[in-house]
Amino acid sequence: MPAFRLYARSWAGLALSMLSLVGITATRARADEVLDTQLMMQTAVNDGIFIYTLFGPDRTSPMAFTSTVDAVANTFSYSINSGVTYQGMSITLSGSGSFDAITGILTTSSSGTLGSTSWTTSGTESMTAVVGGYSGSLDANVFEHLVKEGDIHETGMDTHAGQSNWTGYLTDANGNKIPNSGFTEQDFYNPLTGKWDKLADEPDPGFLVRANGYSPIAGGSGTFTMTVETVPEPTSLSLLCCGCCGLLVYTCHLRRRASLANRRVA
Repeated sequence: MPAFRLYARSWAGLALSMLSLVGITATRARADEVLDTQLMMQTAVNDGIFIYTLFGPDRTSPMAFTSTVDAVANTFSYSINSGVTYQGMSITLSGSGSFDAITGILTTSSSGTLGSTSWTTSGTESMTAVVGGYSGSLDANVFEHLVKEGDIHETGMDTHAGQSNWTGYLTDANGNKIPNSGFTEQDFYNPLTGKWDKLADEPDPGFLVRANGYSPIAGGSGTFTMTVETVPEPTSLSLLCCGCCGLLVYTCHLRRRASLANRRVA
C-alpha cells in the first residue's frame, strides 16, 4: 500500500505539472496572438503617418482595408480596398510583417501609390518579453520614388491584455529630428470580440491618425478603416469656442426679445 500511494502521488504530481505547462503554453500562445495583431495595427497606422507627411490630411476620405494575421507563423498582411480615393485621387497601399519569436525582431514593408506618386517603406522593431507584455523600439523608413524622405522612431510597450502605449518622433532624410514632431500612440485590442482601436496623435498641431477594425484572436481575415487628419491648432479651437459662445448669446438675446414682444401684445 505505501508503494502504491507513492506511485499514485508521483503520477498525480506529474499530471498537475503537465496541466500547468499546458496552461502556461496556452497563455503564451494567446499573448503572442494578441501581439501579432498589435504589431499589424502599429505598422498600418505608421503607414497613415507616412501618408500624412508625404501628402497631408484628408479627413473626408476614410480608407478601408482587409487584413490577415497568421497566429502560427507570426505574420500579417493588409491591403487597401479597390476603389478607395484620397484627396480625390486613387490610392493603393499594401503592407506586411513577420515577427521572429526567437530573436524578437519584427520586419515590415509596405508600398503604395497616390495618383502618379509611389512610395515604399521598410522597418524593423526589436521586442523584448517583460512582465505583463513586450517592450520594444522601432525604426521605419519611407522612400518616395526610391528617394529616402524620412523615418519614424518609436519606443513603447504592448501588454498581454491587449493595450499598448508608444511615444515617437520623426526625422528627415538626413536623420535629423524634425522639431515638434513628437507623437503618441495608444491602442486597445479585445481578444474576446476581436475588435480593436488605435490612435496616433501629434499635437503641435500635427497629424491625427485613427484606425479601428476587427481581427480574430485565432488569426485569419479581418477588416479595418483608417482616417488621416490634422489636429486643430489651439487658436482655431479658441476661435471656434468664441464663435459658439457668441452664437449662444445672440440666440438667447433673440429669445428674450421675442418673449418681451409677446408680453406686450398680451
